[in-house]
Amino acid sequence: MRISDKIILFLLFFIQLFLWQPGTAQVESFKDIRGLSQNHPDSAIMLVKKRYAKAVTDKDLLLQANCLQAIGWLCVNQGHYGQAQDYYFQADRIYTQLNSKQHLASNWSDIGELNIFNKQHDLAKVYFNKALHSFRTEGDKNGEAGTLGNIGHLFEKEANYDSAFVYQNLALSIYSSIGNKNGEAKIHENLGSIYEDLARYDSAFFHFEKARTLYTETKDNYGKIVVINNMGDIFRKTNKYPESIKLTQLAYQMAENLGDVYQMAATTKDLSRTYALREQMDSAYFYAEKSRKLVLELYSVDGARHTAFFQALYDMNQQAEEIEKLQ
Repeated sequence: MRISDKIILFLLFFIQLFLWQPGTAQVESFKDIRGLSQNHPDSAIMLVKKRYAKAVTDKDLLLQANCLQAIGWLCVNQGHYGQAQDYYFQADRIYTQLNSKQHLASNWSDIGELNIFNKQHDLAKVYFNKALHSFRTEGDKNGEAGTLGNIGHLFEKEANYDSAFVYQNLALSIYSSIGNKNGEAKIHENLGSIYEDLARYDSAFFHFEKARTLYTETKDNYGKIVVINNMGDIFRKTNKYPESIKLTQLAYQMAENLGDVYQMAATTKDLSRTYALREQMDSAYFYAEKSRKLVLELYSVDGARHTAFFQALYDMNQQAEEIEKLQ
């Protein structure tokens, strides 16, 4: 992403922060914050921090809970699972108080994903099933499909591939019926991952290619990078090294354009592997060194962002406590 694009994107988030409207627009802005968090978690937490302070001042319980859930997700995204659980539970209490069933279901689905990260699979199933029942009761097809996809992912983690296929295909059917192309793309990506686990590489490539097409249509370049790199991996695993190099280099170029250092490091590591298999050791060493430097850069940037993230989190907690004391 060019610097000018990043500035425009940040300004859009900033405008949304102060000009949010109740209902759908409010929900969409939280989805956008999740997108921003992929590369700028410190900026994302600052936006939520400001919105939360306003919600506490205005005694807007629903917005408070939305913010708490968003912070929980941001914590998961940064690997801080203990803090994430605390924020999700705080959001759960408010949603329960408001009897906001769709928000409860969304939060339960997020808690289910957290439990996968914590390797608490039985507990994850409990929350996913609660979320699924609630989404179905409320007629929320996007929520239902997303939760079915999460359950399928859980079964994949357990190497229960038959069940994984069932749930992913149920999710795909719903997303297709409501025209959610980004949802379809994610499910095709998940299906590709399952087939790759099973070494069924033709089927894996087919689904990754479908995901690529759909991500192109929805202009989701981050998703597109991942599946293009996955396609390169499939070519490497099937000994089609020139094709692998071509796709992996494309994924690297796209990641560089977006400033996505994590994917730049991942793709250069994969290039090193492929060149090593071709016994082109000079190129293998070149990309291995490039990957190493990118990883060091990633740790340096992540360290600064983690510090800013936790400072914003601490400030938010302190501010909320001070406001509550005055009420």
